[in-house]
Amino acid sequence: MKKRLIVTLAGLLALGVMAPAATGWVRNWAELTENRPTNNDTGSNSQNVEWTLVEGSIDMTDKLAVTFDVEKNYKNVTNGDDLETYWDNRFGLSYDLGKSGDWDLAAGLDYYYDTNGSDDVTQSSYSPWLEASTALTDNTTLTLWGAMYYQDGVETGVHGDDYELDILLDTGKLGIFDWTGTWLYLYHNTSGGHGSNENTSAELEMEAFSTLYKHDSGAYVGLEYYADGTAGDKASESLNAHIAPRVGISKKLDNDVSLWAYTSYEVISVNYAEGGDWYSDNQFQVVVGAKAAF
Repeated sequence: MKKRLIVTLAGLLALGVMAPAATGWVRNWAELTENRPTNNDTGSNSQNVEWTLVEGSIDMTDKLAVTFDVEKNYKNVTNGDDLETYWDNRFGLSYDLGKSGDWDLAAGLDYYYDTNGSDDVTQSSYSPWLEASTALTDNTTLTLWGAMYYQDGVETGVHGDDYELDILLDTGKLGIFDWTGTWLYLYHNTSGGHGSNENTSAELEMEAFSTLYKHDSGAYVGLEYYADGTAGDKASESLNAHIAPRVGISKKLDNDVSLWAYTSYEVISVNYAEGGDWYSDNQFQVVVGAKAAF
């Protein structure tokens, strides 16, 4: 089975017009990424495109929402290798459970259907999840998100379930940073098989952004800071970190529609993969997108 569910931005906007009671948001965006091998790395420049055809949330009631994220990916765009296209898709329902003390609670059910460049299924699973979020200060939010991924058997050779717990800390303006995020992801996977194939791992991701200049037109210049590391039982250790200048523009056409575009380049890049040397793999990126609320 190969899904070709493509929902256009215009179609969803029309849905919002036909059903005035529904509210929500949708966005369509794409990013071109080129990896440029430098120190201790080999190979030629590699270009990939990730196109989010539609991502968003539509409120069916005050509590219930339909969520979706349909992405088409293009690998080996211009480097002479065979072009590969693959899909990362998520469709779900989320339900607002209200408050418990200072915590905002929500629960939901997602369905993931992903493929690789050969149209082989790389993930087909149902995932119930639970989220709890609270404001630690006026500027800081803590979110706990837990999920189980039930493999439905479409992907050949996959057995068992996967589990994930995310601990997410987000802040607004903090010193020289416009925003920061520190996110810890904990995984326990059994879907690679049974017994000795089970593994437990952790991933720590940190990101921040500083605006150096901003014009009334919405144009800006800034610096992005990023680090991501993984380690764990039977998991390959890795580290990726960079500092990248960014030039972009963000514009609201009205209260409901906004556009953005930016380009960035990693001037400082540090990478490590278990079994290899430290290396640099500077990345050039162009991102364009649009978001509509209704």
